[in-house]
Amino acid sequence: MSGLPALPLEFPALFLAGLAFGLGICSTSCLPLMGTCILGNSRKPSDGILALLSFISGRLFTAGLLGAIFGGLGQAAMARLETPSMTLASGLFTLLAGLFLLFRPRCSGCASRKRAAAPPLLLGLASPLVPCLPYAAMMAAAAASGSAMKGAGLAMVFTLGTSLSPLILACMAMGWVGAGMAGKLPRQIEGFSRAAGLVVAIFGIKTLILGLAMA
Repeated sequence: MSGLPALPLEFPALFLAGLAFGLGICSTSCLPLMGTCILGNSRKPSDGILALLSFISGRLFTAGLLGAIFGGLGQAAMARLETPSMTLASGLFTLLAGLFLLFRPRCSGCASRKRAAAPPLLLGLASPLVPCLPYAAMMAAAAASGSAMKGAGLAMVFTLGTSLSPLILACMAMGWVGAGMAGKLPRQIEGFSRAAGLVVAIFGIKTLILGLAMA
């Protein structure tokens, strides 16, 4: 096996750290918004896992982008990328997710189902921008890597670790519950979907206000 390149220790270490955070703080912080989004937006049992995949895709994209920036700029990125701007971006993505839910078309056709993937994707894009200790440590590791490519890899490996969490089972369960509600209460579920969008939008506005206060 000597001909294979050795995997840098940072990658398995950050993956394990991501798993540890995913079992606790990362799952509990993401579940309220994701649960609300899935319950108000599910029409089939599989919608829960599809929403989770959209969420993880958005999360990986933002984390990889931030990791590349921090890895390329190094410690200078800490000063250039101010926390208020990241908080404002997170609030904007969250607000858009809420608006998509709030004004979701009543029909259940193909166009509506494609649009249904937008809210969890936007929440995923917003997730790494929220100031928190796990992602601050991950960005510090990316900044210390000295390489944009390595920084992006470290960030995505960490994020993948946080995604392998109880959130998977919770989202699947929410999808089943939401689909059951939609089947038994088709008219009432539209009102619930609007209410879910309002909750997510209010959280986005709250995050935007927090970002403005920090600026």
